[in-house]
Amino acid sequence: MAKDKKELIIDILLQAVQKETDAFNHYNKASQSSLFPVTKGLLSQLAGEERKHRMILIKEIQALKGKIKRKGNAKEYIKEKDISYTLPDKLDFQKFPVLTNLDLSTISFPSKFIGGDHFDSFYLGDNFQIILSFDVAGHGLEATEVKAYAKNLVDEFKESLWEAKTGKDLFMPQTFVRMFNQKLWDLCQKKVTFLTLFYALLDTKKEKLSYISAGHEPPLFFRGGKQDLEVLETDLLIGVDKQRNYSEIKIDFGQDDILILFSDGLVESFGYYDLEFERERIVDLVKKQKPQSSEKIIKNILEDIKETLKAKPLRDDFTLSVLKLK
Repeated sequence: MAKDKKELIIDILLQAVQKETDAFNHYNKASQSSLFPVTKGLLSQLAGEERKHRMILIKEIQALKGKIKRKGNAKEYIKEKDISYTLPDKLDFQKFPVLTNLDLSTISFPSKFIGGDHFDSFYLGDNFQIILSFDVAGHGLEATEVKAYAKNLVDEFKESLWEAKTGKDLFMPQTFVRMFNQKLWDLCQKKVTFLTLFYALLDTKKEKLSYISAGHEPPLFFRGGKQDLEVLETDLLIGVDKQRNYSEIKIDFGQDDILILFSDGLVESFGYYDLEFERERIVDLVKKQKPQSSEKIIKNILEDIKETLKAKPLRDDFTLSVLKLK
């Protein structure tokens, strides 16, 4: 069956998303290797612009897919309700089984049960910790349905490991993300949505972090000894290309290094009020408080968000996580 005009436009936009992703990685890597502050700042700014362009393209793709679905089966379409909430005074941190030499804190808003965000972490043996965060596009009932399916997939993988039906190789980044993408592809096509994903395997003995970022909001990575910040590379979204082979990146992750993960709902909430989400504010906050715990870092970031928004409600769900190696 020949594709209609909207489907052809989506194909073109997906190619553009890939080009924007490549451009972001190029400028980001160049900025981190530059020896000159002026050049480093300019390249970092260009990387930020490419990230914004990619988000605009993703929204256009989602809007076009929604129109195609409404035309094909109007009964299945349910209009998403707007989210509106303020950050609570009492914080409900999520708990995960972690290795004794790790400090991990995670929190989700408005709650871990609503919306498309999901975070999970668990250890494999004595030295390996899995860190997984995904975000389903949108925040309506269908996003929650896709999230539930994706979460069940992760739980099935974990159960197969604990029951010794599969080995640890299943959880190597390229193997896991490839299977995760293939199993979700049909549902993503049916529900006209997609996911962003950050998946990492931390080897605490060798102090190495192997990760794949599939269109996820670029995490912030701080090196403890040098006070440096790195913005990690990213790849194509989950649920777009069924046969995609995702690129795995390996970096050193040593004592006092910090990884900060957050979904794009935080950026979207600022954009709703025409406010610029300044990653530099988080950078400055973290550099000032690096000796503190992961939970304290999150609390300080949230206090800064409250102060910036000045009691304005947040308009999208988001998850914030901080990981440190003690």
